[in-house]
Amino acid sequence: MQRRKFLIGAGSLAAAGAAAMGTGAFTTARVDRSISVNVAGDSSAYLGLDASISDYATENGNKLQLVFDGSNDQNGEGLNPDSDTAFHNVFRIQNNGTNTIRVTLQDIPGDSPMVFKYSEDTDDTTNLGDQTYFPNSPQPLADTGYGPSGSPNSGYLDLDPGNDAYVHISFFLRDEGDAADDVTTDISAVPDEFGIYAGAVPDTDGL
Repeated sequence: MQRRKFLIGAGSLAAAGAAAMGTGAFTTARVDRSISVNVAGDSSAYLGLDASISDYATENGNKLQLVFDGSNDQNGEGLNPDSDTAFHNVFRIQNNGTNTIRVTLQDIPGDSPMVFKYSEDTDDTTNLGDQTYFPNSPQPLADTGYGPSGSPNSGYLDLDPGNDAYVHISFFLRDEGDAADDVTTDISAVPDEFGIYAGAVPDTDGL
């Protein structure tokens, strides 16, 4: 009985010795590390959303909110009926992270009368050609008609660390205006919410 126990022990030592002399490869590993996470307001988060540049954006509970109803110390109380109205420099997007990001919009219906554009600098002119449509924003002035199908003046918003861009918003509510026939000009079609998505831009070599 004692000899059998010794042989089992020797076999275990031999197996351990073989592992020590292997290639160093391993199949699985687990390590535990601490995590420090903080929730910041939209203006100071990694994806910075600055509402301080206009009266048509505010922070409600540290979250960006767009207001076009006169509730944010505005003199007016809303949009004109049967009108096209443009608001420049509504809010600012800033990359407070450490890598280049691509910013896109989500949850914007293609037939919505609400249009999103951006520029690298503040835009206080009436020349809409200095602004770029977000790719999936409705595009009422595009040659292809009103909708997210594309325009010569649309493009991705890529922001390097520390860079920013200004967002401009227009509402096309005129029945005889620039919108195509298959688009609603009813203000009730403006979405209650929209999404802002930022993802890392791939390196030029595809990595």
